[in-house]
Amino acid sequence: MLRRTAVFVAAIATGLLLSAAPVRAITNGVVDTEHPYVGSVGVAFEPGIAFFFCSGTLIAPNVFLTAAHCLASLGSLESVVVTLDGDLNNGVSPFVRSSAAYYDPAFPGNEGDTHDLGVIILERDVTEWNGIPIEPAELPPAGLLDQMAAHGGLRGESFENVGYGSAASFKGGRRASTSTSSAR
Repeated sequence: MLRRTAVFVAAIATGLLLSAAPVRAITNGVVDTEHPYVGSVGVAFEPGIAFFFCSGTLIAPNVFLTAAHCLASLGSLESVVVTLDGDLNNGVSPFVRSSAAYYDPAFPGNEGDTHDLGVIILERDVTEWNGIPIEPAELPPAGLLDQMAAHGGLRGESFENVGYGSAASFKGGRRASTSTSSAR
């Protein structure tokens, strides 16, 4: 429990340092307006005030897919909220509350594991956000990537990593960014 609390406090401290400037939804370093179903997970502290720290994807009007590591370190999942704001501003971005949140019980605690999956059930359907219609993302059929890989079908394919980012720099010719993300 102490480890979870320490991780949560570290996440909040990091977020407060990064929240001096708004965080925007990004894809390949460019502000993203093409994926309105990608949003951010947060914790509500009091009415109308939340801290956001992880990305995810709306996959049904009331189901938000995220990573287990975003939920497992919280201890209590009662105050989990989601925003689909394109310009994330911790503390004042509008959000919808969760009615439940779950993560894979086989999640071992590291982000590289295939059990790093979580879902948030929203207390209401989300069909629009700030006047923008929202269609949930369509997930591929189960096992599609395995089938494609078995037949060499992943060669030459590209995948977009869509999420929120707050800083970017170039190191050794590679782009490194401080961000949370959700694959599309």
